[in-house]
Amino acid sequence: MHDAQGRVIVAPERDLKNVAHVYCENSDIAERTAGDQKYGVRPWAADSALAERLWRLSAAMAG
Repeated sequence: MHDAQGRVIVAPERDLKNVAHVYCENSDIAERTAGDQKYGVRPWAADSALAERLWRLSAAMAG
């Protein structure tokens, strides 16, 4: 429920009409990080090659 709350609060506070593929945290758009900070978007969370690999693995497991 906490994650949904953040997304609902962010939307009215910014013009997100032309914004896509963002992560929200603490009621704001999260910044990308090197991965060693407590907050932010980790590099692996925005890696398109890893996303494709996960998609193929999921499809194979689902049959």
